[in-house]
Amino acid sequence: AGDNVKFNLPMAWSTAVIAWSVVEFKQGYVDAGQYTAALDNIKWVTDYFIKCIGDGTEVVVQVGNGAQDHGIWGRPEDIKGPVPAYAVTKDRPGSDAVGAMGAALAAAAVAFKGVNDAYSAKLTDAATKAYNFATKSIGKYSDSVSDAGAFYRSSNVYDDVAFNALWLYQATGNEAYKKAGYDYYMKHYKEEDGQGVWDNFDWDSNSWGDVVLLSR
Repeated sequence: AGDNVKFNLPMAWSTAVIAWSVVEFKQGYVDAGQYTAALDNIKWVTDYFIKCIGDGTEVVVQVGNGAQDHGIWGRPEDIKGPVPAYAVTKDRPGSDAVGAMGAALAAAAVAFKGVNDAYSAKLTDAATKAYNFATKSIGKYSDSVSDAGAFYRSSNVYDDVAFNALWLYQATGNEAYKKAGYDYYMKHYKEEDGQGVWDNFDWDSNSWGDVVLLSR
């Protein structure tokens, strides 16, 4: 139950962390014979995220309905009828989910550098579109997509936008992204729920990820 829904916010965090681990511990993956498998797993998600972002004017943040899915026990191939897709726009913002997607794409761009440079550039382009969308109209995606709020309600926005900016800095070397990442993190630290760094690093809090990247 719930296994057939694409919840982009937690998916983005997981993908960003896997990509980060490949960047940090590439040799470990190689020694374990899992390097290619790790990149394939990342690309499975990032191909989907690129489609979700499109031209950056409207971004899909969830495919499938959680309540509907919980009523079905079976394979996705056996589901009858249309599957809803939920998007955020400038009027129905979702900076957290889109920022988290952008962070995953930018982290993946770093992981794919030197392996598939054309794909790395494509990932950076999509990550930039995500960042531009996330920063133009600030708001929580779970306020715009009611079904998401019932399953993966977001508590913060600026930590995810900062994560997007900081990974774009890693991908591009553009100092403006690092400064923006710091500025958005400080807004998160001063203004949002928790008033600073949380005890955890997970899909609902990128605080620690921001701190580590800012420390470098």
